Amino acid sequence: MKHLIIPALLVCFAATPALANEYVNSDYVYGYSATIEVGDDYEASGFGIAGRFSVSPDGKIVGDWRQYSDEIFGFDVDVNIGQLGYRHTLAQDPGYAFSVAAGVIGGNVETDFDDVLESFGVELEDSTYFVAADIEFGIGSAGVLDGEIQFTGIEGSEWSSKLGYTQYLAPNFGIRAAGRFGEDLNQYELGAVFRF
Repeated sequence: MKHLIIPALLVCFAATPALANEYVNSDYVYGYSATIEVGDDYEASGFGIAGRFSVSPDGKIVGDWRQYSDEIFGFDVDVNIGQLGYRHTLAQDPGYAFSVAAGVIGGNVETDFDDVLESFGVELEDSTYFVAADIEFGIGSAGVLDGEIQFTGIEGSEWSSKLGYTQYLAPNFGIRAAGRFGEDLNQYELGAVFRF
């Protein structure tokens, strides 16, 4: 039940007053390096790009694309995962924002032996939906702590939680670290944020 630790931490932060800063609920583009762990046996590295863009005072389009590459038994394997959705802010103050989101998530696997896998009935592409709730808190004059609880899927559904922190070094530039923790999958990110 480690994925329930993040919501518990966010409740603790919610009980303390957040500091007002201009960075909470910002529009941004985020490029990152990522590591993914599946169970105890598999780990891969990759990169991604994410962002969110306002389409109304309370609404944002959110997106995330990442690719992980590895070599398995001497064959190159690339995993691509993309997510696109709509995020609506339900409550906002200068020091915090609470939002909900929904959208589609999909992925595909590219290997040196796609034809062989498909001949055995292995699906190399899949897509489903996601729903999420997230909260952001201003920390100091230029930091943002955020957390998310996400549910994905119709078949093979999974809950996950995410905890991240962004420290802005300039009005439009910051660094970010985040981790997503699920039942069978953990992901760690480190990257740069461009805010606009």
